[in-house]
Amino acid sequence: RIKPATISGVQNIVSKFNAIGNERQFAFFQEDGRLKLQLSEETGDSTPATYTVDGFDDYSVSLNGTDEYISMGDVGQAEGIAQLSVAFWINFNSISASQELITKGEYADGSASWGIQYDHVNKRLSISVSNSIYVYIVYEFIPGQWYHITWAYSNTSDYFAIYINGAAQTIDSWFINNGTFIDIPTTAKALKIGHGDGNLFGNFKIKQVGIWADYLSANEI
Repeated sequence: RIKPATISGVQNIVSKFNAIGNERQFAFFQEDGRLKLQLSEETGDSTPATYTVDGFDDYSVSLNGTDEYISMGDVGQAEGIAQLSVAFWINFNSISASQELITKGEYADGSASWGIQYDHVNKRLSISVSNSIYVYIVYEFIPGQWYHITWAYSNTSDYFAIYINGAAQTIDSWFINNGTFIDIPTTAKALKIGHGDGNLFGNFKIKQVGIWADYLSANEI
C-alpha cells in the first residue's frame, strides 16, 4: 500500500520494462496525491498515454461541508483521562468556511470534552480542552493535498504539542484558565468527525483516525 503524497508535484514510484518483441515503456508515479500510470509504445515517445489509477485514496471518507458528519456516540475512552493524543490524515475539499474537524462537544465550549477546529479567515488550526485550555497555530492548508495532523496533550507533564506531517509546530497562542492544565473532562457529548454542537461542518476527506489515552512522543508519531 502506498500512502498519499503530502506534497504537490510528480514523484516517480517505478518505471520501465521491456516487453517481449516490443520496446514498451511504462511508469507508475504520483502527481498531486493521485497514483497514475503512463504508457508509451517506444522509447522517446513524447506523448505517452496517462491514466489515473482508481482507488488510490479509496480508504477515506469525504464530507460535504453542509450536512454530513460522522457520530460515534459518547466514547468514554476519549475523556476522563490525564493524557490524550489524536492523529488523522485530512485532505480539504474546500476551505471557504471555518470547519469542525474532530470534536467531543464543541471547540472552546465549557460543556465539551475537547475540540479541533480550522478557522479559514485567520488560517488557524485551533484545539481546545473544554473552555479551560485552547491553543492555535497559523497554518495554510491547500485543498487537494493530504496532511497528517497529530495533537498530543498531557496534564501529567503540562504539555501540549501539535505536529503536521511529522514536524512539531510552534504554537502561536495559548490560553490556560487559572494557569493550570486539567484532565480531559468527562461529558455526555458524542465524538464526531466533521461537526460539533454548533453549525460548522467539515468539507474534507479524512482517514486513519486514531485516538490514544496516552501522550505520543515525536518518535511515536
